[in-house]
Amino acid sequence: MKDPFVIGISGSIGSGKSLVRHLLALRGVLPVDADELTHFLLVEEKAGYREVVHAFGSDILNGSGELDREKLGRMVFGDPRKLQNLEAILHPLVHRIMLDVIAGSPSPVIAVEAIKLYTSQLLSLCDSRWFVTTILNSQLDRLKKNRRMDADTAMQRLRQQYFPEDVHMDYFIENSGSIAETWEQLDGIWQDMRSKNSRFRTVLDRSAKKTHRLMLDYPAIQWVDHPELQSLMEWAACDSLQDPVSWEDEIFSGRYFINRMPSFPLKYFLWKFDHFNAVVSMDATGLDGSEIIAGLREIEMIACSWLGNSVILHIRNGSSNLWKKLRAAGYQKYNAVLLSKYPFLKPAPLKEGTIDTPWVKLFTNGIWRFIP
Repeated sequence: MKDPFVIGISGSIGSGKSLVRHLLALRGVLPVDADELTHFLLVEEKAGYREVVHAFGSDILNGSGELDREKLGRMVFGDPRKLQNLEAILHPLVHRIMLDVIAGSPSPVIAVEAIKLYTSQLLSLCDSRWFVTTILNSQLDRLKKNRRMDADTAMQRLRQQYFPEDVHMDYFIENSGSIAETWEQLDGIWQDMRSKNSRFRTVLDRSAKKTHRLMLDYPAIQWVDHPELQSLMEWAACDSLQDPVSWEDEIFSGRYFINRMPSFPLKYFLWKFDHFNAVVSMDATGLDGSEIIAGLREIEMIACSWLGNSVILHIRNGSSNLWKKLRAAGYQKYNAVLLSKYPFLKPAPLKEGTIDTPWVKLFTNGIWRFIP
């Protein structure tokens, strides 16, 4: 019996696929965004970069020799033939990576989000096929807010979406309502799969003893200490949150995870799983360094089970004693040498209120080793 169990998530642009993937991650599911895999493939000297530059020419590069994704996007989304050529290059490479992910995943369940899922080889890897729907007005609002598209551009992208009518879908998720409603749908699907899908049930039962969900799930997030979290979120996002704050919108639109600090239930780690890096923000005021290291180990455990490449730690109000403990725990200061050696580390600017650069802990068993 193969392991793990793979859930495929698709739907039109702006339907909320990434929200569904994020809510599944709150259950401990390994979240994979196929678009993030293409980002890795298009890093200089990787297979996707070489083949795309060969096919489309050096005009799609910027002055530093890096691939300009916006320029490439404008080129292919205006020409169906060029878009097909690009997909013919990237889809087989993404499929190859996913085969390695499935073979090497420490997580018993994987959720892969791909807008082209139903017209690519990825479909054959899925044990359960989900499709996310929403009303047009919601799609347009999300594309305007999250991708800064004007109405004409958004409609053009929506008209280019194609989904074959004859593909079997196991579950539909209507995502026009509240996050609570979407969570309830997912919970219902999870229970339905557990009762009706023997392989899914077996995978969950077999992994129950070794799986630890350490981040707060959706119901628990409703009870967090808002003033403490607001201060941390404003610092992490380098933005000021307006009152009254819609905590659901702020947390979930930012795709944040929240972990409580061991022994300090009103102190939090706020983090994202961004391009397979756990990007963590925290305030060390009044905290013992050993407690911080213990809390970071919990996030490291999750990141490793999700094939994460690193933990990137932004910390304010730290001390020299904490810096020593971080070094002893395998962390090092972020610098240009690290970025050039490990391209999966995104540029990490300084955050307001600190003079310290981020700290980084690298993992050898992350998904980067699967990128050809």
